[in-house]
Amino acid sequence: MYFPLTNARPDITTAPWMSWVEVQTNDGLQLKSWFSPPEEEKPTIIFFHGNANSIEARGFKALPLIQAGYGLLLAEYRGYGGNPGSPSEEGLYMDARAQIDWLKNVHDIQGKDLILYGESLGSGIAVQMAIEYDTAGIILDVPFSSALDVAKSNFFFVPFLDYLMKDKYLSDQKIAKVDIPVLIGVGEKDSVVPARFGKKLYDAAREPKTLKSYKNAGHMGIYDEGFAEAIVEFIESLPREK
Repeated sequence: MYFPLTNARPDITTAPWMSWVEVQTNDGLQLKSWFSPPEEEKPTIIFFHGNANSIEARGFKALPLIQAGYGLLLAEYRGYGGNPGSPSEEGLYMDARAQIDWLKNVHDIQGKDLILYGESLGSGIAVQMAIEYDTAGIILDVPFSSALDVAKSNFFFVPFLDYLMKDKYLSDQKIAKVDIPVLIGVGEKDSVVPARFGKKLYDAAREPKTLKSYKNAGHMGIYDEGFAEAIVEFIESLPREK
């Protein structure tokens, strides 16, 4: 299910404006991620990236957010980007908790100043963290309703997937518990996580919520169609007091 890129460059050649940071999970793993602090009075985004990748490939998404003055933690997972361990749903949740706690405890970035961002697989992590933590808003970039839904679409011929699949990321069953503003972006030409799954998640979410649908975008193309600008507009609209 997981296809991590395991390489990690200490010179951060794809995002030289960021710095290495290290956090420790509750099960004892030391995870390296990338961090850029916020400008004064600006919130910080914690970014959970998608599958078959690592934070090294996210410089193009990091740059417009940092240029807008936001803090950004590109959160890396166990088994990805040179980090130890093997990924699993519960393991990735543990990684996310460690990195949010690091922002809170080391940089005093609290709920009103913290925004969750989940891309593809990372959307499942972000939705879970939105239930567990007090945050200002959540951005979901080409999200799925659940990993189980995507698996059933791709492997419709495999019986009993509900029982066979361990890591299901059931975001559509969780998002109704999320009581912060939600921004969802989907690409109508997305063949990896088809737009219908993001729209299903949107339908399950509570207000206030916003859906941005990009008719010419594939799985990694919504930034080319204006999603970065939509993110800035969304963040600037968020109430800063909680």
